[in-house]
Amino acid sequence: MLNATIHFIETTDSTNRYLADMAAGKITDSSKIQDFTVVYTHKQTAGRGMGTNQWHSDEGQNILASFYFEPDIDASQQFFFNRFFALAVRDMISKYVPALIKWPNDIIVDHHKIAGILIEHSVVGDQLAHSIAGVGININQTSFRTDIPHPTSLKLMTGKNYDVESLLKELVVSCQKYYKTLKENKFHFLEEEYLQHLYRLGESAAYRYQNECIIATIKGIDAYGRLVLEKENGTLLTCGYKEIVFL
Repeated sequence: MLNATIHFIETTDSTNRYLADMAAGKITDSSKIQDFTVVYTHKQTAGRGMGTNQWHSDEGQNILASFYFEPDIDASQQFFFNRFFALAVRDMISKYVPALIKWPNDIIVDHHKIAGILIEHSVVGDQLAHSIAGVGININQTSFRTDIPHPTSLKLMTGKNYDVESLLKELVVSCQKYYKTLKENKFHFLEEEYLQHLYRLGESAAYRYQNECIIATIKGIDAYGRLVLEKENGTLLTCGYKEIVFL
């Protein structure tokens, strides 16, 4: 099993950006960056989510980490990378509370968001040269900004305090397990397990699509990682990120 190299930084603007700088040789000794390098911090000053979203976290209360991988897969298969990492995060969290994956990368507990993932790929030709996967997991934080929709944490769900660094080590172990399946090209396994833990799969629910509220059922994920829904009238919709809003 691939060993992880773990770096702790007390504070940084973004763990994803720090790892990107390491990969680019902009940080001392970073030219030796290895597959499965991890950076974690107690405080991010400019944490990011998907798109233009920001990630807010109280200092020292949560997992704030980024992982550097060299998956050696085709760029066209990059959503299998997303599947592997989302499954690994869900696997760690599910040891404490029942967790599901909200397409494409959020982790949901009892309809509340407990973790967010930001994945950034570097493509050379038709291959993924490397991938950086950042994750924020709410652990001990109990109060959140009012503009953050439906957040939760392990402490809010269980009433217990947790050792953040111990949980980070558990996350690394989960990543090792699922990364092995990706490196071995076990794409069917990743696809099936992702669907098994997909939030709202097969359920009729409300969504906003093209500024219209619709009722639809998630049927699956297509070959490009897009969400496939079926409207009440039987029409199939294939949606990319930001084209559909969960209501």
